[in-house]
Amino acid sequence: MPPLTRRPRRPRRPRQLQLPLSDLEQVAPVRVRRINGDLRVYPDLAHFMPSRIVTRAEAVSNGWPLYYEARVCGAGHLAPRYVAGHGMRCVDCGRAKEGRPLIGLHIVAADAAEHIA
Repeated sequence: MPPLTRRPRRPRRPRQLQLPLSDLEQVAPVRVRRINGDLRVYPDLAHFMPSRIVTRAEAVSNGWPLYYEARVCGAGHLAPRYVAGHGMRCVDCGRAKEGRPLIGLHIVAADAAEHIA
């Protein structure tokens, strides 16, 4: 039987570039979490609607878990969406499934054009 060897450790991801705290606070209230030993600071789009558009590319480049492009999801919610996982669903789809109050707008298909324009 060959000797047991440890798997090599995965290299740590490089730290993401972060915006100054004042710029983050302009998007939404700030959330601070410890992930893999690093402190992450990002706008809390899971609980608050943003004050401006946050593109998916901006969220990915800053390491944020959510983005907001003011697009209506398939269920008619106008709310932030997850960058990865969750099937690219919006925050309100998950909140509705759990029976929690929605943070964004719920738009009927006929009214969608006036809210987006």
